[in-house]
Amino acid sequence: MKAILVFVFLLITHSVFAGLQEKAEQKLMTWDSDLDVLFKRYTLPQALESDIEKKSSQKFLQDFVYLWTLEKQGFSAFAIADAVRARSALISTLIVIDSSCTVVYMDILNYHGHYGRQIIDRRWFEQFYGVSIDSEQSLDRKIDAISGATSSSNAVSRGVRRWLIFVDELYKNQETLLDSSQF
Repeated sequence: MKAILVFVFLLITHSVFAGLQEKAEQKLMTWDSDLDVLFKRYTLPQALESDIEKKSSQKFLQDFVYLWTLEKQGFSAFAIADAVRARSALISTLIVIDSSCTVVYMDILNYHGHYGRQIIDRRWFEQFYGVSIDSEQSLDRKIDAISGATSSSNAVSRGVRRWLIFVDELYKNQETLLDSSQF
């Protein structure tokens, strides 16, 4: 029985990540078509992954994230497409975090669940805009949960915290974590 559950989880997780890169890039170009965009399927170093999971209280579903560097005149940022797991749903998300570690764009790419579809309402996830690494500790108090989708909204909030911590680490340790030839 346990083997069947593991197989089903892996199958569902694979379906969440299938097409995620293409959908995220389409959203990025719709958001700002003047961006210079470089993509990498970034494999997380084990020590970094463990540290981020402890700080954010949320595990990564895979040992990688889809990562883009975004640049245009006077602007640089990282974009991340990844998924979070709520009680009854998997939620694929795109988030853009600028060089000051502040959320400047976010979108829900896919919602794989039966309940809590209110999570895809732009008015809800736009409340993350302007959240920074400095305010990530108080994120739970700043973000309004959704009645009927508490688990999903909490999972996305923890995901935002996780991604802010990740991008902060990228900026602090760019030389060791990112080899420019990888992009």
